[in-house]
Amino acid sequence: MGGPLSRWRPAVTFFFLISCISCNLLCLETAVVDSIRPGQSVNDTQTLVSAERIFELGFFTSGPTGGRYLGIWYHKILPRVVVWVANRRQPMPDNSGVLMLSHDGALILSGNSSAVFWSAETRGSPNQPVARLLDNGNFVIGGETSGGVNAGSYYWQSFDQPGDTMLPGMRIGIDRRSGLVRNITSSKSFGDPSPGNFTFIVDPRAPVASGPWVGERFVGIPEMRANALFIYGFVSDANEVYLKFEDWNRSLLSRIVINESGVAQHYARSEEGGVGRWNLIWQSPFEACDRMAACGANAVCDPAMSPSCRCLEGFRQKDEGGAAAAAAAGCMREEALDCRSGAEELVKVSGVKWPDTSTALVNLSAGLNDCRTACLRDCNCTAMGISDRSGCVRWSGDLVDIRVFATGGQDLYVRAAVRSKVRYDGTDVAAFCPVKLWNFPHSSEEVNALGSP
Repeated sequence: MGGPLSRWRPAVTFFFLISCISCNLLCLETAVVDSIRPGQSVNDTQTLVSAERIFELGFFTSGPTGGRYLGIWYHKILPRVVVWVANRRQPMPDNSGVLMLSHDGALILSGNSSAVFWSAETRGSPNQPVARLLDNGNFVIGGETSGGVNAGSYYWQSFDQPGDTMLPGMRIGIDRRSGLVRNITSSKSFGDPSPGNFTFIVDPRAPVASGPWVGERFVGIPEMRANALFIYGFVSDANEVYLKFEDWNRSLLSRIVINESGVAQHYARSEEGGVGRWNLIWQSPFEACDRMAACGANAVCDPAMSPSCRCLEGFRQKDEGGAAAAAAAGCMREEALDCRSGAEELVKVSGVKWPDTSTALVNLSAGLNDCRTACLRDCNCTAMGISDRSGCVRWSGDLVDIRVFATGGQDLYVRAAVRSKVRYDGTDVAAFCPVKLWNFPHSSEEVNALGSP
């Protein structure tokens, strides 16, 4: 006959078993699934969640017709912020959608009657394919190894097919080896993720309204200067031309979005303290002077002045009427220059965004004095500028898209007759064109800004 302790033993054992079962069930409920393998799928009621529970992939309803979309959004952040949509051009009419990974590594989004609404075109067929949602928001297809998916050898990735959002680590630009072009296109409206009217591209052949790249930012976007939170980078070499940014602080969530009005907006969010909200870091275009060539050729746009358009010293308005609106038509020289007379100089125009670079030459090794001498000796040179990281830049022809900044602008030296002297000072923040970007070549020799010797 057992004592009191033996009578309690069955109850303790039962309690222990129940606790183990409850613990296992809890673990199953809280475990995250971040990937699918051949034969597995994600249906309309299921989601994938990245390993650190930062991003989530699943189905959502949006648009004027209430269509269903497969997308990626921030996990546990409300209201939901979608950063990528697979079938933004072809929404599903109902909740029958299923995302599957085939045995040859192809992602297929289908609905009723096996209708295909979207598929991922892979570069080859990986061994042991797996589709995984990463903690940076990238959805990738690769070959599975003991350490996960082979990084850097993805057969497909959502970062190569961005929507309206640029995430840290994403490259926007051109892969010259494969011909892949990565653009950001705005959504049609706030509630409609289908493609809108504005596209942000990196085009090395085109002029830029955000100004030249000066090593750490575009001169037309002073807020892009490297700081304790973000670093921006621009690469142009034989293989790639791309723009990217990274977060210094890993506790931050950050994104750049092109909204339905064509405005580029950089948002950041911190969850420290348990209360998070999205903060606007910068946005552009911001005002009239942010428009490409707002004042026409050989003029400066100064948002602090009224009218905002003024001709450079030594130039006059093309329209003799004198109305403020006529300044946008641009300016012409008051009198022709005589290059051989020696009665010319370079007049410093301070704190401005440089003109577009379609007629510019770049010499990375030349300093201020050498650049000045080279410009004055070249009768076709109409202006020059110096950047610590981009060297000597020389323009020919009309100077288009100059504007004033209160801080963060560049110095421009404009060719003028000796009597022509002026210094421009102005106010304002960023200028950004969501359509075209321009880059400096990386060669140390002097080349045309379009990339031709």
